[in-house]
This record gives sequence, structure tokens and C-alpha cells, in this order.
Amino acid sequence: MIMINLKPLRLLFILLLPSLLYAQPYYFNHYQINEGLSNNAVICSMQDSQGFLWFGTKDGLNRFDGNNFKHFDATQSGKNSLGGNNIISLKEDFRKRIWIGTDQGIYCYDPVDEQFRLLSKQFENADVPVIVTDQRKRIWFISNGMLYCHDLVSHAIQQFTKSDLYITSISCTKNGTVFFGTPEGKIFQIGSSGKPALMLDFQAKYGPKDWFSIEKIMENRDGDLLIGTSKTGVYSYNFKNKSLKSILGPDKLHQFLYVRDIIQPNDHEYWFATESGLFIYQIASGNYINIQKEQENPWGISDNAIYNILQDKDEGIWLGTYFGGINYYHKNNSIIEKFLPQDRPGSLKGSVVRIIKKDINHDIWIGTENGGLSKLDPKSGYIQNFSDKQGNLANNNIHGILPIGDKLLIGTFVNGLDIFSPKLQKVIYHIDRNSNVSTSDLQSNFLFYLYKTRKGEIMAASTRGLYRFDLEKKSFHLIDNVPEYMFYTSILEDKKGNIWVGTWRDGLFCYHPTTRYFKHYTHHQNDLNSLPNNRVNSIFEDSKNQIWIATEGGMAKKKSNQDGFENIGLEEGMPSNVTLAFLEDKQNNLWVSTSKGLVRYHLPSGKKRIVNLESGLPTIQFN
Repeated sequence: MIMINLKPLRLLFILLLPSLLYAQPYYFNHYQINEGLSNNAVICSMQDSQGFLWFGTKDGLNRFDGNNFKHFDATQSGKNSLGGNNIISLKEDFRKRIWIGTDQGIYCYDPVDEQFRLLSKQFENADVPVIVTDQRKRIWFISNGMLYCHDLVSHAIQQFTKSDLYITSISCTKNGTVFFGTPEGKIFQIGSSGKPALMLDFQAKYGPKDWFSIEKIMENRDGDLLIGTSKTGVYSYNFKNKSLKSILGPDKLHQFLYVRDIIQPNDHEYWFATESGLFIYQIASGNYINIQKEQENPWGISDNAIYNILQDKDEGIWLGTYFGGINYYHKNNSIIEKFLPQDRPGSLKGSVVRIIKKDINHDIWIGTENGGLSKLDPKSGYIQNFSDKQGNLANNNIHGILPIGDKLLIGTFVNGLDIFSPKLQKVIYHIDRNSNVSTSDLQSNFLFYLYKTRKGEIMAASTRGLYRFDLEKKSFHLIDNVPEYMFYTSILEDKKGNIWVGTWRDGLFCYHPTTRYFKHYTHHQNDLNSLPNNRVNSIFEDSKNQIWIATEGGMAKKKSNQDGFENIGLEEGMPSNVTLAFLEDKQNNLWVSTSKGLVRYHLPSGKKRIVNLESGLPTIQFN
């Protein structure tokens, strides 16, 4: 129902192979003042029956439709406006009216006439931090620390506690029982008699300490109570055996934990909003993760002080924070794994990724243009970085990577070739055009792409020629099947043994090493069957042995038994004509990276799905 629009970010994105084994992280989108929120201190939240999201802040009430915020505050003209801008509680009643608790009283908002009305003069200057509803068409609320009930049918107001019993939290269970907590760690219940009765006393059980202020009471899906406290975390209370136990607190964390809100988004998890970030607790195992703010992570939570947590009707989760506005999570936003450059151990160093390759040990090697070489462990997600200082790389600008046995060949920008040992974690040999190898023909130190044929021949595309590399003799030999000293960008050997070579501006070549077959494909303005553009970025053969060409003018599929191409670009539904690379999955989908998003192209049908910012990409610009 709520459509989330993500702002563009100039960040690194890697679409990884589906072999990653470690737990997937949680990604959050942020809504703050810059996105239209009235204030970044979000004290309370709710979703109404129409699907609108409501957020109470220190500077007014916000209604969010998924795209825009509408503000309500005390400065709006008319007598039927809010009495204060500090919004601290929200609840919708059975008539679809919104009840708003402020530090200046409790108000009712009618969406029909869009008017706010004070419940009663007696609450005009009251602090109303909690509002709940029951099944008997009543609202329960705290006013200046005292418990009140308002019958929405008869309009009667009843006071249940006096000032000598200060109230901090309320909960109404499915069976109609009302529970409320105090700063001293006591929980009372109001049953059929209508009188408060003490049910739990934390200080009597655990000792007279000021650790047990009851900040949140919540009924879980099994009918038990979850209790959030100001210092000792979360407890569960089982009604059948009348047992109280700590599920997450100082015993596990070795520190105090202030819990402000709790939800159970599914059968196997609790989410805790705390002053120490977000805790996601696994019910069956008791394991948990703690997500805290990370300065360099634009997809992490924006603040550790989380005041409220809400699950919407589309299973999205919204966190209201005290300093960082709203954080939004949806599991669909975590389908795409992101590895962002951060200044901490285990993170990616470079931000411009040129190439990704997997070695014989299934480690993933990432070549960047501004951060050197990185190795990703697919089991742990840990990234180790190598550079000109750590690993003796000739250049931190890497364009080609080719795993050969227990070694990596690394083609650099204007610094030749490095032979890298993953075991020794350093460069063990370097070759460039100035190396003292008399038999080498190398005329360029810019090695753009490296490739190995089925026979084990190593090929190198450079800015001045196509070469064969002899690993044993450490020498390059110019391949004369194609024009010499041309800027070559890509290489592919197809199933028939043909070698396809793409160029920077001169189209596409195809030759066979033994039959001497040769063909040059270029773009012709008036020929719809010609190559769509002469700048070729990559070449790919799919599982049906179809040849695909990525160019700056669209992607092209080689026609079977013909010299022409079927061109696919903007007019055929692609987001951009600038196509960059291909990868096929096991479901016969061809994934195509472009300058304006990622495309899933279904090979049998030709149907396309565009993956963009709304799908969880941090940027739509690929390399």
C-alpha cells in the first residue's frame, strides 16, 4: 500500500553470486526533515485503517502517504486545532478517529472534517504519553501519571488511579484485561471487578533497586506478556505457570538496557526499540542481533535512541528515533546484498567496482578503480583489502582479474600485469612493457580485460592490441588475427571455438584461430540489423549458445546463422541504451547492468523487469 521512493545515492553496489552463506543484513531507508518530516524527534507512530502512517514529533503531527508528509500543528488557524506541538501518543478508535496525546492534553482528530477537539477541559494542560483501546469501545490513557478510561459511546470518563500511584505504561490484551506499570516495577491488572490489583512486583522478586520502571507492556501471539524496563531489558510472563523470566537483559548483555517499545512481527521474532539501538530477538533460540548506528553506513539506522516501532499492513517496519527521524525496513529491501565502502575492518575499500571474479576456493575477488583489490569470504561476508601498500599492487586502479590455479592475474590501469598469490597475500611477479623480457610484444601497460580459453590460453585486451600471455615465460605475444594496436575491451570464446573481441570504438571482431575465419561487425546508420553501437562493453554466451553484445547504444543478440543482430534498447523497454554486462541465472534469466538500473531479461519470453532504487539498489548507475 505504501510506496517507498528512495533518494539516489552515489554508492557502490555489487550484485553477488547466490552462494553467499552468512546472515543477510538489514537495510533501512530514512525520512527526516529533508524528506518533509516536521521534526527528527519521532516520539510515537501508528497506521490508520486507510493505510496512512502517523508520526508524532516534538514539532507537530505528521501524516505520511508513502510519498509526502502532511503536517498538523498548534499554529494552524481555527479553534479546533491541536493545543500543543509535542505529540507523544497516538491511537485510532473504532470510528476511525485519531486520538492524539500531547503535553497539552488529549485531542481527537476527525478525518471527515479534519478538526481536532480537546477531550475535556480537565486535560487541557495534561501530559498524555500513552493511549490504548479495548474491545468495549473505550480508550485508556495516562494523564499526568494517572489512569483514565473514556467510553466512546456514552462519553463517560472514569479515573482509575490517583496521584499517589504514578503510571508509566498501559496494555490491553485480547481478552479485555488492562495492565498498567509503574516506575517502581509494579504491574497491576484491571479485571471484571474494575479495580486495580497487583499482579507483579519486580522489586519484591529481584530486590529494592531502581532498575525496573515498566516502560512497555505487550501481549505476544501466545497470549503471554512481554515487559520492557528502564534498565534490565525485557521479561516475559507466562500466565499458565505464572512464571516471570528475563529474556534479554544485563545477564546476556553485561550492560543495562532501556526498552521503549516492543513488537512481534512474525512467529519467530521480537523487535525491541531501545536506547542502545534495535534488538532483533529469535524466540526459539534466544539468539539476538543488535543493530546500532554506523557513521559511514547510509543504510543503517540513523540513531540509537529508538522511541517507537511499528509494523504496517505490508509488513514494513518503521522505527521512530529521537535524533534521526524515521527508519523504514522491509524484507524486500534486503533481497539485494550491498557492500559499501567503509573505513573499518572487513569492509570494502574502493567505491568504483570494475570486475568481480570467483577463484578455485570460491572466494570472490573484486577489482576496483580507486581502492585496489578486495577478497570477499562468501561464508562470513568479511572483506580483506589489498593495495599498493598492502600487497604491493602496481596500481590501485584494477581493470582485469583472472584466477589461474592458485594465482591471480591482475590487469592494471597503465601499470601492466601483477601476478598475485592469495596464499602469500602479495604480488609475486610484475610485468609491463618496460620489463626486461626480450620476447615480449607488449605495447601498452593498460590491460583492460583478461580471459582464459578452454585450452588454457591466456588472452589480454589492452589499449594497444590483443595479446596472448605466456605465464611460464612471463611474456606477451601480439595476436595477428585482428588489427594490431587497437583498443580492445572484451573477449569471449564461444562453444564453436570462435573468438569474439570487442573494441572501444571500432565495433566487434570474430575469428577462429585455426580455420582463419574472420568477421568485422560495425554499426551502420541505416541498417537495423547492424551492431547498435561501435563501443562494445562486454560479450556473453548464454546457455542456449546465443551471443549477446553490450554496447553504448543498446544490447544486441546475434541472429542464428546470420550476420545480423537483433537490437534491444529503449524502444524495446530497456531503461537505458548504455548496457554494460551480462549474467545468466538458473531460471533462464539474463541479468543486464545498464547506466539506469539492472534488468532481468527472461530469455524464453523476452519479458523484462527493471530493478531500480525502489527495489533496493543504492544507485542505478553501473560500471
